[in-house]
Amino acid sequence: MITNGIRKARVYSTLRDGLWHMMVTTDHVVSKARAKELRQCGLTKNDTLVLSAVLRLKGLATPASLSRELLCEPHTISERLKSMATRGLVKKTRDRKRRNVIRIDATEKGLEAYRQSARRRSPEDILTVLTKEEQLQLWALLAKVRERAMQDLGFETPQLALFPPSDPDKFLHRKPD
Repeated sequence: MITNGIRKARVYSTLRDGLWHMMVTTDHVVSKARAKELRQCGLTKNDTLVLSAVLRLKGLATPASLSRELLCEPHTISERLKSMATRGLVKKTRDRKRRNVIRIDATEKGLEAYRQSARRRSPEDILTVLTKEEQLQLWALLAKVRERAMQDLGFETPQLALFPPSDPDKFLHRKPD
């Protein structure tokens, strides 16, 4: 379409376009709410993701395992770890048996900041608009979208290694109803 000699882009309004926009804007505002809380703890959203993975891997965290766990490029994890180590949230040590392996552990400062972040309420408060059944439905739908995106990107991460797992019962450590 041309108006006053200027070519204007056509706006496509399909369900998928609207849904994509809804996903992006929802992630944005929810992330902003969480970031506001996390600043009080001296953390970013990415810091909490890294600390959570380090704690979950129980002393076996390496830059490579964190990269796989968080579905991030190795250089991205390397920069995050460098920043977090500078701020005293994590420490890097050489593995005693395999000298070419770097282990990542949370420091006391990192653990305390993570504990404080876990006590914050924004995720719970925001999700209270959904019933438990709706939360489980959302989980299943998000898992389905994530799996397709990973497939399209050629990720080789086995289903069992994904966190959070696609099945909420595995996350909640309970038997299916």
